[in-house]
Amino acid sequence: MRGPSTRCRRPSDPAALVRRIVEGAAAADPARVERAVEQALALFEPAAAIDDVLAPALREVGDCWERGELGVGQEHGASEAVRAKLRALLDAGAEGPSGTAVLCCAAGERHEIGLLSVAVLLQSDGWAIVYLGADTPLADAVAVASARDASLLCVSATMPAFAEAAAPGLDELSAEPGLTVVAGGAGFDRASTRDVRRLRRPVLV
Repeated sequence: MRGPSTRCRRPSDPAALVRRIVEGAAAADPARVERAVEQALALFEPAAAIDDVLAPALREVGDCWERGELGVGQEHGASEAVRAKLRALLDAGAEGPSGTAVLCCAAGERHEIGLLSVAVLLQSDGWAIVYLGADTPLADAVAVASARDASLLCVSATMPAFAEAAAPGLDELSAEPGLTVVAGGAGFDRASTRDVRRLRRPVLV
């Protein structure tokens, strides 16, 4: 009797799943990436899936692209597969016993996977999530936060120029009573997925 083929084996450790995602990117096979992401999210709590599988895999894919080992299409295909799976986890109708959080990318910013990761983690902690996504003017995000009586506003930027443009408005908002404003992402000199633990401790406890 033949044993299971390598193709049918389902990796259950984070390093193996990272390899699956990177291999799927190299093969220009988003469906393969999606399967690995689905397994990571099924096997691990959201924080572990993001910290131990998704973030390392995307960093490696990005490093491969920078070294010229992957093309733009391969990198974008993998990133979009991860983005779609994270986006599907958000439930706009979920109750928020911890409060309501509005999340957006700074005006001009299109990279949102870090922000989506934060949204998933906050939702798992009991926050109602209002996710505005990429390229959101700060004034519009504040208007939504006010309309939804949100107590937390998260703004992400990976590009320094977009972070610098948003900084004056964020500084003004820091004095607003009842609204905690958190800026994250490489553009603000801190990565959203790594900074989320510090965010959750003071805000959520």
